[in-house]
Amino acid sequence: MHCRTRTPADTSPSAAVGASARSFYAAGEAGAAAVTALYEGLATVPDDTISAHNSAQQLLGLTPHTTGQWLAWIGL
Repeated sequence: MHCRTRTPADTSPSAAVGASARSFYAAGEAGAAAVTALYEGLATVPDDTISAHNSAQQLLGLTPHTTGQWLAWIGL
């Protein structure tokens, strides 16, 4: 059995951060795929609709932000 010699780059804090960032993004992509699949499935159920009176926006009293607000927040 051959064991690779570890280098300082393997154990550096930046290497660990890079690995955790990759893991974080992979988890985010998996989560997004699961949510997408959920909504695609819900779209095929005729009696499962979100109307204005039972939407989360209405129930929580939220007002969506404008495109201009989002762009301003990211500096565009």
